[in-house]
Amino acid sequence: MNMSSFIERARVELWDHRWLVFNISLLSLLLFVPYVFINAESGRHVHKVALFLASGCIILACIHKISLFIIALPVVLANLFHLHIYRVWGGTQLRSRVEAAYESPPSEMFEYLQSHLDIFDFALLLISVIYLALLFHVVFRTRKMPATLRRLAMVALIIWAMVFVAFDGNERIRGFPPFQLVLDTIKANQQYKILKTRNDFLANSPKQLKENESKYTKIVIVLGESVISDHMSLFGYEKPTTPFIDRSEPYAFDALSPSNQTRYSLIMMLTNAVPGDLGPFWKEHSLVGQLRACGFGTTWISNQGRIGEQDSLVSSLALEADEQIFLNQLSWKEAQDDGTIVSVLADQDVYGRQNHATFIHVIGSHTKYSERYPTGFGFKNISDEVSAYDNSLLYSDFVP
Repeated sequence: MNMSSFIERARVELWDHRWLVFNISLLSLLLFVPYVFINAESGRHVHKVALFLASGCIILACIHKISLFIIALPVVLANLFHLHIYRVWGGTQLRSRVEAAYESPPSEMFEYLQSHLDIFDFALLLISVIYLALLFHVVFRTRKMPATLRRLAMVALIIWAMVFVAFDGNERIRGFPPFQLVLDTIKANQQYKILKTRNDFLANSPKQLKENESKYTKIVIVLGESVISDHMSLFGYEKPTTPFIDRSEPYAFDALSPSNQTRYSLIMMLTNAVPGDLGPFWKEHSLVGQLRACGFGTTWISNQGRIGEQDSLVSSLALEADEQIFLNQLSWKEAQDDGTIVSVLADQDVYGRQNHATFIHVIGSHTKYSERYPTGFGFKNISDEVSAYDNSLLYSDFVP
């Protein structure tokens, strides 16, 4: 068979099976419609990814129709979960929501279902069932694709795969919500298992109490965040960003962070873990537990998150305290300014407690610098990111 006759035969077969191809195309497009509406304005061009993936589903279905059903089933389930999360909580913090589900006991999960499942979720479920039923009908109850059309689809699949590789399709698909949810679930499960190992160790290996030989009745440890020394007046910066520290005449202010990420820095600052060996973190009590064993009451208050990729490891340290106060139950991205910590500690009467150790984990200047200080505070004429950052440092210096 020469090329011209092959193309002519494929054209005829395509026309003879036009309704089958149309149904497959329509059902493939519907599979990704939710993300076109949810993410089209996010700037990530997710709608283009959706169309690209839909075209791949159409091609695969022309080769072997059952493949469309195999793809659709997990994607429909991911749709249900992600649409629920998006509608109730918004489109962000997907990974944190998954981790929260892993860490929640069955009683809390039941309360969540009672509080957040409504008629809209049942409507989504019904629509999904109807969709899968239609897909089942198309896949299993219609004629088989002829051989010529399947060969043509194979050529199209090769071209599709070449475009996929050329445009870094792997990374684009990894960020696409149905696939991202699966990847986040796998990662969250791995992290949950690791953290559960440490938390089980702490629960089964309580620290032996010992006599408190410290001359101090109150200990306050402030865990700072995101400070560039080049922008501190203590080190010669032109703006007075650290007036309190300047007046305090610190005896020593040379410091090296063991990591450029908070979760690893705090692990190594509060346990015997070191760069390259985090082993001690999993099998020993931190400074929080050590002080508690010495007879100190302990409070951990954080203006960062409790659950999330950047937060859960730090939360394991907080669990060693008698009292944990998290101003943000999930990610730190919704954090208020650090002055909130001062008022919360006052409301809890922490300042008046004796033989007490307080760990304060501030948000500092973590991103969105203009949101890290109250309106009207500090320097005037804040018009750019650098001046907003300087003002956030000034506020961090002011809060203590």
